[in-house]
Amino acid sequence: MSIDELHPHRPAAASSAQPAELLRRTHVLGTFLAGLVGAFGVIVVVGWLTNVHDLGALGLPGVGPVRPSVGVALTALAGALVLGHRRRWSRVVVALALAVCVYAIVSMVDRALGLDLGIDQALAPHGLDVPDGAPVAVAAALLLTASAVVVVARAGLGWVSQWLSLASFMVAATLTLDAVEVGAAGAAAPPFSQIVGVALTLLAWSAAVLRPESTPLATFFGPLPSARLLRIAAMIAFIVPLLATVVINVVGEWGAWSSEDADALITSSAILTMLLTLLYIGRRLIGAEALGLETLDRLLAAAERVQELYDDAPTGYLSAKADGEITELNATLCDWLARPRASVLGRRFVDPAG
Repeated sequence: MSIDELHPHRPAAASSAQPAELLRRTHVLGTFLAGLVGAFGVIVVVGWLTNVHDLGALGLPGVGPVRPSVGVALTALAGALVLGHRRRWSRVVVALALAVCVYAIVSMVDRALGLDLGIDQALAPHGLDVPDGAPVAVAAALLLTASAVVVVARAGLGWVSQWLSLASFMVAATLTLDAVEVGAAGAAAPPFSQIVGVALTLLAWSAAVLRPESTPLATFFGPLPSARLLRIAAMIAFIVPLLATVVINVVGEWGAWSSEDADALITSSAILTMLLTLLYIGRRLIGAEALGLETLDRLLAAAERVQELYDDAPTGYLSAKADGEITELNATLCDWLARPRASVLGRRFVDPAG
């Protein structure tokens, strides 16, 4: 009886093709995310050049436009990520990421020292109705993601790139939630656009999977069903609350509910997401445990049948170590020798021809 007969629900044996296909799909996802942000960055720049500033906010109510220089930085970093996932033009990838690093550092220095360098003025010939330069938090997220892209080009530093990307993801997600909450509260416009937070989150996600075979994310990309369960749970835990927050507040801007109701809905959606995720994981784990116990019972039953065939064989069998010590023999041989099994086990078998 084969192992597949014992365990009919067992997936195909993990081969090198299965992880390779998973990694390919992961790079496709990373390319898609970066491509979305790159397209948005182009729209932002075109909007400022043509004096259609609402393009930088995608026409959403209560959402401020993304600054033109930030649009350029998003486009450049997205281009680096697309090429990085495609494994092409490594020097161009590093050059684009380094350019974004320089922009982010200059923006932070400009804001910190109040230099007013006018970074955005050149890209807004029809006037700039937002503060010049990227906010410090936005520049920090750009710097973290761009640094992750630069580092990933170095062999053996994939883990550093992933931690930088995860840090950028947290900063960008915090920016998004903060901007959405400020806008929903009816206060003054936030210092950064809600959309730029979403764009930075997607870029950080794309950067994190540039080297999915590196730790700590390598655990999520194994061929085992448990790794797939971790991937699904992680996506639910990160994406659903973020999307729910954005959707609830944007709909609230249209007068569907007050800011207090929006806060209550966001909290409820986060709790519901956690509960559903726990239920999903628990159901899968309990099912896997039950299946494992069923498989173990089948294996034990099969082992008993094999032992019966071994003992009841018409021929005597024994197994011995290299030094001749007898480690196993069947019932037929015990009958031939007229000795109990225990009295033979451990004795040394001597080859008469020797």
